[in-house]
Amino acid sequence: MHSFRLVPEIRQYDTTKEFCTDLHIGKGDLLLISESLYDKFFKLHDKGAIPVFYRQYGSGEPTDLMVEGIYRDLQGLSYQRVIAVGGGTILDVAKLFALKNISPVVDLYDRKLEIQKEKELILVPTTCGTGSEVTNISILELTAKKFVTSKATKEPATALTSAIIQECVQHGLMVEGAGTYNNVIRFLAPLVMTDEQLAAGLDIFENAVAACAVRQ
Repeated sequence: MHSFRLVPEIRQYDTTKEFCTDLHIGKGDLLLISESLYDKFFKLHDKGAIPVFYRQYGSGEPTDLMVEGIYRDLQGLSYQRVIAVGGGTILDVAKLFALKNISPVVDLYDRKLEIQKEKELILVPTTCGTGSEVTNISILELTAKKFVTSKATKEPATALTSAIIQECVQHGLMVEGAGTYNNVIRFLAPLVMTDEQLAAGLDIFENAVAACAVRQ
């Protein structure tokens, strides 16, 4: 039985010039990269690509705000390929820009928007990470999904988040805290998860949130 299959094409180049020449990097390409890498390695060989210096939109782990900011600034610009050079953060962000529907990002992750790849995607990792460049998974911190004590003040509900995580773990669901203030819950879902397992996990999470909210 085959659970899943990933078939990325892997290429190796000795120089940036060789990479840009072989793949004809230029007009019609969206290039997500840090400004320092662009100036040092790509500026001389770029033939008209649209550079996006992602660190102008935030630092640290990728967020929905970062994606929405880039999406907003790209309105009116046309591109056929998405090329990302960097660590896991920018590689995860780039995957979304290869899709037909990007914004609102929260709706995309809630499956309210169709997830359909529309553009060619080229990922160039600059770090030895978790292999983001060979998977179709994109992990973002959804700021709209944070736990807060009040909608008005947006104060992080760190204690509530911690309690929910403990409740989930006690009932067999592995999750972890994330976000700047540790008020985001990250799901650790395996690629081979079945629909039944997904439903069971969501039930555990829903019950944990309800139980912990009552205690607060």
